[in-house]
Order: sequence, then structure tokens, then C-alpha cells
Amino acid sequence: MVNSDVRTIIEATDAEPEVVEALVGNYEESQLEALRAALFASAIIVIIALFLSRKLPTKRVDEIAAETREAEAAMAADEDVP
Repeated sequence: MVNSDVRTIIEATDAEPEVVEALVGNYEESQLEALRAALFASAIIVIIALFLSRKLPTKRVDEIAAETREAEAAMAADEDVP
């Protein structure tokens, strides 16, 4: 809801102007607090994700497979030598 919508709804009641202003101000402050909380939670999630992504592989799967094949071929060659 937009603040003007809240103001319109409250003004439709028999509330006094001071009460309307207080309620609209409270609503605006609540929106800001919710936004701050959401941004804080997002920042925490990003920090945790960065921490957990440190151990991701740095090589592609085909590079790892090629290195494994080369290592296995070298070990097989070493076993064949008397």
C-alpha cells in the first residue's frame, strides 16, 4: 500500500487529524524498518554465500578428467618398468 492510500483509508473513518498523522507516520516508519531488516538479512545471506563458495572447484571438469587420465597413465608406465 502507498502512504496516500493509508491516509485515505484512515481519513474515511472518524479519526481526528492528529491521529491520522500519527498513524501515517507510524506506517511510514514501519515500512522503513521492514526495508532495513530485509536489506540486513540479504547482506547476511550474501556474506554466508561468499564464505561457502571458497571451496568451489577452480578447474573445469574436462581439465580434471584430463589430469586424472595423465596421472593414471604415468602410474601405469611406472608399474611397467622393472
